[in-house]
Amino acid sequence: MTLPSTTLPSTTAMESVAAGLCARYNFAWDRLDAQAVSACFTPDGVFVGASGEPHRGTEEIEAFVRLSPSIFGPKMRHMTLTHMVESADEQTGTHTCYLIFVAWTEDGERTISTGVYEDTLQNTPDGWRFRKRVVRLD
Repeated sequence: MTLPSTTLPSTTAMESVAAGLCARYNFAWDRLDAQAVSACFTPDGVFVGASGEPHRGTEEIEAFVRLSPSIFGPKMRHMTLTHMVESADEQTGTHTCYLIFVAWTEDGERTISTGVYEDTLQNTPDGWRFRKRVVRLD
């Protein structure tokens, strides 16, 4: 769901928009589609992973997605739930949701991590995107 730039979103509408953006991000990452992941961000967007290292802009975000199987394993599942928009206006918003991350190694060993995503959202001509996404593991 894309809201036009001139529409002031309600909290419920923004939570729906944020959940949809998260779903696109989750499926793209799990499919290792680096371009689709970076398309969820503004061109100057920042992804801060659990290590605290920021990945800035399209090229760095795509490089991290391509590197992720060597860090986490070849199969991953990102799941997000309990979406909460804390503030929003016509151009920006803040969003928080829970994260459940499951990864499988080559030999089938599974790891499960939980945490929170803290997002700054930006309305663009192409719809709402992450301007900044921070992972905070439990």
